[in-house]
Amino acid sequence: MNIPLSKRLFVTRYPAGCATNAELLSAMQTFETVIVLIAYRRFPHALTSCASALESLLQGSSIGAAKKDGLQILVRKATTKSSAVGAFAPDEMNDLRELRNQIVHRGFSPQDDGPSVDLLISTGIPFMELCLREFHHYELLGNLLPEVEKHIQVAQQVHQLAKTVAGGRMSHCLDSLSYLVRLRFAEGNLPGWEDIAQHGEATGNRLERVERAKQQLELAGEVTWPLTCAVCGEPDCAMVELGFDGAKPSRLQPMAMTCADCGFSAGPAQPFMTEVLTTDQVKAAEPLIRQEYGL
Repeated sequence: MNIPLSKRLFVTRYPAGCATNAELLSAMQTFETVIVLIAYRRFPHALTSCASALESLLQGSSIGAAKKDGLQILVRKATTKSSAVGAFAPDEMNDLRELRNQIVHRGFSPQDDGPSVDLLISTGIPFMELCLREFHHYELLGNLLPEVEKHIQVAQQVHQLAKTVAGGRMSHCLDSLSYLVRLRFAEGNLPGWEDIAQHGEATGNRLERVERAKQQLELAGEVTWPLTCAVCGEPDCAMVELGFDGAKPSRLQPMAMTCADCGFSAGPAQPFMTEVLTTDQVKAAEPLIRQEYGL
């Protein structure tokens, strides 16, 4: 019996079995809810939803699952059916399950944001990718909206760099994905959503806003350069503040950024975010930047 499929928000194609596999369909729908919760920075609830998606996914996989099996037993059964799943970090899966249980039964506080983001990026999403690949021959990141896929990868890169800093914060790693999804909701530019706001020239002339932003930064004595915004995609509207790399003084280093069009910004409070979002563009523009500033 085929199951009626709901409209998709971020997934471009469901796994082939979704039309007849209710648990698999539930897992995919719940994963989309995870992204919505990330967008509105409800990170602990995004983690609990991710754990629920994993339970549904494994219930709908050929691992010999019983209806009463919880996540711990489901993971254990999955490891016997796939060597790749068996090799996945067991300690991190235990951490994810324990934090999920704590949040569900005792609630959460702002102090749970960082650990929730850490486990989402390092464990929850990668484990879902792996199980979909192993048990359903489906690539999760290859079947998301391209800009959503891109900013999940940005989060992974920022997270990897943040781990190298002792006591590094993690809650900012999903900032660009969060901002992107809120922006697209506001624009009505996600499948199945009506226009609920207007974005662009209604908020003022973009070129004038970009020029004002550049002038404000230059008055502060900063080296700045306009780049294409990695979030909204508008050209020449992301003003990037540049400094010099302490390890390589001859190299320009992205320090902070502000988009004069969509308003996304990142700076010292979001370590490595500006670097990941803009380094390639800065490298490409470096000869022109040096010529403009006489560097």
